[in-house]
Amino acid sequence: MNIDIDIPDDVRVYVEAQVMTGAYSSIGEYFLDLVHQDQKRKAQDKLEALLLEGINSPGQEVTPEYWQSLRSSVLGENSMPAFLTKIERRGVKNCQNVYCKTITAA
Repeated sequence: MNIDIDIPDDVRVYVEAQVMTGAYSSIGEYFLDLVHQDQKRKAQDKLEALLLEGINSPGQEVTPEYWQSLRSSVLGENSMPAFLTKIERRGVKNCQNVYCKTITAA
């Protein structure tokens, strides 16, 4: 696909200079790189916005029930990786966030 754009002469000279220095193999590659940089910047902005939203939202206590609910929502209802089931059957310490407590299988 070809896109024709009108750019001022000083911008054209700058872009051509970038190609001539070997930084880019063509003017098209230069503009493609600009688009990729813009996509990355927008993705970074979105990630930062989501992180700030999470930081500013009310907290939630992280309990074994919370983790089970999260596992179920990610892996499907009643899904738990076999290695976690074996560990929890042994009644090992389950450390989440800042505290640890012993859990046993029901």
